[in-house]
Amino acid sequence: MGSFDGEQLGQTMVFDTKADRDAWVSDEHYESGDLHREAIGAREARASIIREVSGTNSWARLCDRYDTPSEVKRSATMVELLAAWRAEYGERDE
Repeated sequence: MGSFDGEQLGQTMVFDTKADRDAWVSDEHYESGDLHREAIGAREARASIIREVSGTNSWARLCDRYDTPSEVKRSATMVELLAAWRAEYGERDE
């Protein structure tokens, strides 16, 4: 999810399986021939999740566990980050 003038384009969505994610992406409705859904790589997903949970209660708990925000960014597992994201946002609908 890139940005335009500092504004995030899109939102993070979490899927139980890669097949579920791929089905969601392929169910794209074209608007003037432009795709709007895409799967992003793990590095970009991690950065997006960190950006979204920063400043939340879940982020504070991760910082307590890892001592500093930079250590959370460096060492927290995706499982921990996803748990924090789900605790804050639950499952988002389209």
